[in-house]
Amino acid sequence: MTAKRSASSSVARSDRAPPALVLLDTNALFLPWSTVDRLREEVSRQVGDARLALPSTVLIELDRLEARGLRSTVVARRLAAGLPILEAGPLGDGDILVLARRRHAWVLTSDRAFRTRLVDAGLRVLYPRHGGGLVVFEGPPPAAGPRRARATVKNRAPVGARSRGQRHATR
Repeated sequence: MTAKRSASSSVARSDRAPPALVLLDTNALFLPWSTVDRLREEVSRQVGDARLALPSTVLIELDRLEARGLRSTVVARRLAAGLPILEAGPLGDGDILVLARRRHAWVLTSDRAFRTRLVDAGLRVLYPRHGGGLVVFEGPPPAAGPRRARATVKNRAPVGARSRGQRHATR
C-alpha cells in the first residue's frame, strides 16, 4: 500500500526561512527600549522575522555592572528577563562573536569597535541610529587570512568600466 501525500500547510511552512537569530550585546539592554516587545518590533523592521536572545556573557557583565553600583542595571535586567539565554563563554565580546559566527546570527550592539570586528568577520550587525531606530551594517563574507576594516561602497563603477582616456593623475 502506498502512502498518500496530503497537501497540508506543513509543506508550505517548511518553505519559509526560519526566523533570524539576533544576539544582544550588553549595551543593547541600556538603549531606550521600554519593553521586549518594543525591541522586537524595531528589530523586525530591519531584519524581518527574528528571534532575540542573550549570550550568557551578557548576564556576567550585568552582574559586574550591578556590583559597581550602576542603577540602570535594574531596567536592563527587566528587559533581559524576557529573553532566552544562549550559552557563551565568560569573555564578553569575543565570545559573542564566536557564538554569532557559529549560529549565523545578527548582533545588536552600540559598541563601534565591536561592530567593526563583527562586520570584518562577515557578520550582520544592528546598530542604534542617532535619534532612534536601528541601522543594518554588513560586510563581505570573511576571506581567508587577516583583513583590514573597510567601508562598503555602493554605486561604484565596475572594475574596467573607465575608458583608457580617463586615467587619473598619480599625484
